[in-house]
Amino acid sequence: MSVLTPFANLRLTTKILLLVGLLGSIALAISIYSMANMRSVDRGYRGLIERQAQSALLLSDAALLLSDSSKLVYAVLTEQEEHKMRAVNGVVSGLQKEFDATLARIRPLIPGRAAALDAIAAQAPAVFEHARAIVEAAARWRGDRALRIIHEGFEPALRALQADMEALRGASIAEFGHASVELNRTTNRTIVAAAIAVVGGLLLVLALSGYLSITQISRPIAALTRIMERLTDRRYDDAIPGTGRRDEVGTMAQALQVFKDSMQRADRLSIEVAKSEQARLLSEQIAREKTAFLALMSHEIRTPLNAMLGMTQLALKSELSPPQRMRIETILRAGRHLLSIINDILDLSKIDSGKLVLEKTDFELEHLLADVVGMLADKAADKGLPLHVRVADGAPRMLVGDPMRISQILLNYLDNAIKFTQRGEIALEIEVRPDGTEYWLLTGSVRDTGIGMDAQQVANLFQAFRQADASITRRFGGTGLGLAICRRLAESMDGSTGASSTPGAGSTFWFSARLGRSALSEPAPLSMVRPEENAGPDSPAPAAPPCAPGQDARALHGRRVLLVDDNALNRTVATGLLESGGLLVDAVDDGQAALDTLRAVPDGRYAAVLMDMQMPVMDGLTATRLLRTEPRFAGLPILAMTANATREDIAATAQAGMNAHIAKPIDEDALWDILRRWISREAVEAGSERNIPAPAAAETDDAPSMEIFTPAPLRELRQRLAPARFEALLAMFEEDCRARCLRIGEAARAGHVDALRQEAHDLASTAGSFGLLALLALGLELRRAAQAHDMRATRHVAARIERATGEGLRALRATFPPPRPADAER
Repeated sequence: MSVLTPFANLRLTTKILLLVGLLGSIALAISIYSMANMRSVDRGYRGLIERQAQSALLLSDAALLLSDSSKLVYAVLTEQEEHKMRAVNGVVSGLQKEFDATLARIRPLIPGRAAALDAIAAQAPAVFEHARAIVEAAARWRGDRALRIIHEGFEPALRALQADMEALRGASIAEFGHASVELNRTTNRTIVAAAIAVVGGLLLVLALSGYLSITQISRPIAALTRIMERLTDRRYDDAIPGTGRRDEVGTMAQALQVFKDSMQRADRLSIEVAKSEQARLLSEQIAREKTAFLALMSHEIRTPLNAMLGMTQLALKSELSPPQRMRIETILRAGRHLLSIINDILDLSKIDSGKLVLEKTDFELEHLLADVVGMLADKAADKGLPLHVRVADGAPRMLVGDPMRISQILLNYLDNAIKFTQRGEIALEIEVRPDGTEYWLLTGSVRDTGIGMDAQQVANLFQAFRQADASITRRFGGTGLGLAICRRLAESMDGSTGASSTPGAGSTFWFSARLGRSALSEPAPLSMVRPEENAGPDSPAPAAPPCAPGQDARALHGRRVLLVDDNALNRTVATGLLESGGLLVDAVDDGQAALDTLRAVPDGRYAAVLMDMQMPVMDGLTATRLLRTEPRFAGLPILAMTANATREDIAATAQAGMNAHIAKPIDEDALWDILRRWISREAVEAGSERNIPAPAAAETDDAPSMEIFTPAPLRELRQRLAPARFEALLAMFEEDCRARCLRIGEAARAGHVDALRQEAHDLASTAGSFGLLALLALGLELRRAAQAHDMRATRHVAARIERATGEGLRALRATFPPPRPADAER
C-alpha cells in the first residue's frame, strides 16, 4: 500500500486544512525562533548599555576625584595659615577613600579589565601620599620643597595614573563597540534566517499543493474522462482506478463503475430482449441512471471546484506580487475552462436523453449577432485578426426561436476559428430566406484562414470527444464536445451542420436552423457591420447592446444574510465573497438550524437566505417549504446556492418557493447581479408578486384552465412531518384562510385600500405554499387592484376569493382528509 494512500482517502476539505495547518506550523516555528533570538539580542543590548554606561560614569567620577586632589594640592601653595594647610590632608584622605570605593564599584561591571583596575589601584596610594607630603612640606618649609615634590613625584605619578585610567576608558569603549557589532550581526542573522524560512515554507507548501493537485485530482479526473470516452464507444476493457478511495474522486470513480456496469448490463440485455417491453424499460432505467450519474458527477466536481475558484477569487482581492497574481489568474482560467467542459458534457447528456427544451421567443437578429461578436472581439483583436460580419439582404429584423442556442453555435464556431487562425481574417455570414412554408431558414457560416484540414480530418468532426486528430488536442486543447453539441442543437432546430476545408488555406463551418416568423417585424435590411467597415485588427467589432445598469452596490452594504451550507469550505468561500461586497454573513450548516435561527430573530434581521439543496438533518427544499408556510417569512428572499445545476434542480428550487438559483462554482458577477436584484431595499419592499414564485395562471373568470389545487407542495411536506403536526398545520391554515376571506370582504366593502393590499399579500404568500393555485392568482389580482385604487375591481375579486376559498379548501381536504376520531385515539 502506498504511503500516500491514507492521505488520498481524506476529503478535499481535510487535505486543504492540513496544508493550511502545515503553513501555520511553519509560521509559528519561525515566529518562536525570531522572538527568542531577538529577545536574546535585546537582553544583550540592555546589559551592555547598563554596564558600559555605569562603568564610564564611575571612571569619570574617579577622574574628578583625582582632579579635586590636584586642585587642593596647588591651592595649599597659596595658603598662609598652617592649620588650614594641615586640614587639607584630611580632605585628601577622604578623596582617596572615595577613589578606592569608586574603583571597587567599577570592578564587577568590567570583570574583563581586572588587571588594569589592579594597576590603577596600585598607583593611586602613591599619588595621594605625594599629595599629603606636599601639604606637609608646605606647612613646615613653605614653597620650595613642596614644589620639588610636585615636580618630581606628584605630577609624574598623577599623569601616569590618569593615562592608565584613560586607557581603561578607551578599552571599555572599544569593547562596547565590538559587542554592539556582534549583536547587530546576530540581529541580521536572525532576520535572514527568518526570511529564508518563510520563503522555504511557502515554496514547500506550494510544491505540496501542486503535487497533490496533480496526483490526487487532475490525473485521476483525466483518467476517468478517458475511460468515459472509451465507454461511449462501448469499450469496457479498462479498469476504473480510484474506486477504493474515500474522497470525492473515489465517489466519482464508484459512480463511473456503476455507470459502466449498467452500460454492460444494458448491452447484454438489449441483445437478448431488443424487441420486448423489458428492453424499453431497461433503456429508460439506463437513461435515468445516466442522468443521475451526470448529475452526481456535476455535483461532486462542482463542490471542490467551487472551493478552488472561490478561494482563487478571494486571493485575487488581496495584495499580490505580479508573479503571484499571474499564477492565480492562470488557476482561475483553468478552473473556468474545466467548468465549461462540465457544462458541455451536461448539454450533450440533455440532448441525448431528449430533455433539452428549446425556447420559442421573439428575438432581434442584429442584437444577437452584436452580442456574439462583442464577446469575442477582444480575443480576435489580441491576435490581430479582423472579424467581419455580413448579413444577406432581405433578412427580417425579428425571428422566433431559441436565441441562446443559436448564439451557442456561433460562439463555438467563432471561438474555434480564432483558436486555429494565426494570421489572415475571420468572416461571419448570415443568410435568412423563406423555406416555402410559414418558417424562415437561417444559414450561418464562419470562414477563417487558419491551419485547415484534410478530408479525413473533416470526416471526424461533429462527433463527441473527437477532433480533427490527436495532435489538435495536444496543441490547442479542447474535448471535442463543442462541434458535436452544435450538430445536435442544429438538428433539434430542424437544421444541419457541415464543414469544408483546405489544409493551410483555412476552413468554413456552417449550420442551418428553421425559425418561426415574428409578428413584430417584416423583412428589412439589417444595419450590420460590413467587411469594408471592419477592415483591420484595430477596428472595433460591433458592440453588444448596452445593458441596463445594475443597482448601486451600496444598496447591499451593511445588509445581513443567512448562509446555509453543510460544507465548511463552501461556507468559507461564500462568506469571503459576500463580505467582500459589504454584506454581513451569519452561517449555519443545515436546514433545521436555518429554521431555528430565523424563528429566533426579529423580522427584518436578514435581507435574504442563501440555501444549499443537499444537506444532512434537513435539506434546503424542505426548509424552504416550511418557511413559506409561515406568514412572517412569505416575503423573505430565499436564493438557492448549490452545485445541483440541472434544469430539473432549478425547477425543484422554484417549486419549493426559492426566488432564484445560483450555481456552484459561483460566478461572482452573476452572484452580485442576483443579490442586487433581491436584496436591494426596493426589491424587499416590492411585494409578493416578486418574492413568491408561483405557477402561471389565468386571472379572470373566463379562464377554464385554472387549476384550483395541486397537492405537490404538501405531499413531500407530509412525508417530513409527523401526522399530528401535519394535521395541525392544515387546520391552522384552514382557520387562517377563512378568517382572512372574511377580513378581505369587510375591507372591500369599507374601501380600506391599505388593509386590502396587506391581506392580498399574505393570502398570496400562504395560498401558494399550500398549493391553492386559484387562490394564489386571485390574491395577486386583488393586490394589483388595490394598488390601482380600483374599488369596483377589488369588490369583484373579493367575491371570487370567497368562492375560491371554499372550493380550494374542499379540494385540499379531499386529498388530505382529517383523521377519524378512532385514528386520532390510536
